[in-house]
Amino acid sequence: FPFFAALLINLKLLPKGYRVQWPKNLRLCNCKNGLPFEDNSVDYVYTSHMLEHFRRFEAQKVVSESFRVLKKGGVLRIALPDFELLAKKYLEKDAEYFNRVNELVNPSKDKAIDAKARPLLDILQDIIYPRSHKIRLSFICKARDLFVRPHLWMYDYESLKDLLRESGFAKIDRKKFREGRVPDLTDLDVF
Repeated sequence: FPFFAALLINLKLLPKGYRVQWPKNLRLCNCKNGLPFEDNSVDYVYTSHMLEHFRRFEAQKVVSESFRVLKKGGVLRIALPDFELLAKKYLEKDAEYFNRVNELVNPSKDKAIDAKARPLLDILQDIIYPRSHKIRLSFICKARDLFVRPHLWMYDYESLKDLLRESGFAKIDRKKFREGRVPDLTDLDVF
């Protein structure tokens, strides 16, 4: 819905960064309906900060579809929030970490959360849970949620490995930011 997205950006209900010009050779699809590729036909599947916005069974379908379409030796790269790291930073009471995360999630100053002024657990829950758990959503907020879905399931490395194994993946490696065999990671891995 490009017109609707532009309208919400102009009304400052979506961040300006949502106005993305995708490369011409990039093929976008609604992966919840399956991937529009033949079996064993794709070299790479890349997903960034997407799986946590699906219920686990929906994420399972996406990962299974990725396994189906990947060629032997193909690569599935998944970037998503690390729940173990979030929990560790919470237990360490690392307010600076949560301030940095908040700046990524809420880039406009009027929506920024001062981690020093709020309990860290509240900030952590803002990262994990949908806003509808906290406040009654207006029509405008519901419209915005058509574009920016809330988190529905979180993963740590072990739970993600479990999801991947259930889908048929056997060789599972943990990689750092912009590290791995997928081309163009400097352009793809943006946060």
